[in-house]
Amino acid sequence: MSLNPTNIEWTHCFGPGTGRTWNPIVGCTHGCPYCYARRQAKRQRQNCELCYQFIPHLHPERLNEPLHRRKPAGIFLGSMCDLWDPQVSEEWRERVWQTVDLTPQHQYFVLTKRPDRIAEGDCLPPNVLLGFSAEGQREFDRHIGSLANQVGDRETMVSIEPLLWPVSSIIGMGSRDWLIVGAETGPGAFVPPAEWVEQIVYLCRERTCPVFIKDSLRALYPGRDWPQEWPAGMGAP
Repeated sequence: MSLNPTNIEWTHCFGPGTGRTWNPIVGCTHGCPYCYARRQAKRQRQNCELCYQFIPHLHPERLNEPLHRRKPAGIFLGSMCDLWDPQVSEEWRERVWQTVDLTPQHQYFVLTKRPDRIAEGDCLPPNVLLGFSAEGQREFDRHIGSLANQVGDRETMVSIEPLLWPVSSIIGMGSRDWLIVGAETGPGAFVPPAEWVEQIVYLCRERTCPVFIKDSLRALYPGRDWPQEWPAGMGAP
């Protein structure tokens, strides 16, 4: 089963225990050196060789899993892939969107490192919150324009995780968009200065957009009252 309970805090938008991950597609060719998904995939050699090698591929047997859950869930779709990887076909994505369309009770979250590859043929269902992931200002600036060009005035999300470089501007984000910030995890993880996090919270306050500071950062600086906000109307606890 790939519709699994998850500790990813921002997926619990319908209350504690409602977060899930769903991976009908697994694999990515981007090659991020800090990739937790590739590390997790190394545990799958006995189950799927393509998962173990992290080669993008479709698991058709997983496509209907969200249909079996009636209660609303916040679902991180593609936590083990990038749906716009060059090796992920449009036909695979279309099969995924068909399931999403049939489950309007769920809120789906999708992140990509390739927003420039989102095409007009990608008819995203309304219960998908789409965004990109970045590690600092350079990646934010590189992708924010591409995302806006591809999705128009839809609400979007930006995940700065892991936070590896400072962010001094979030121009391009609106009050209906969502910013998530988290720390690197695993052996030798980089610890960003608290001032970087404070700057991002300040920028979000300026633009009145919700910001979610993940527990991976909050635990590094106990006593800091950093926010964990969901976009308005998402049914957050």
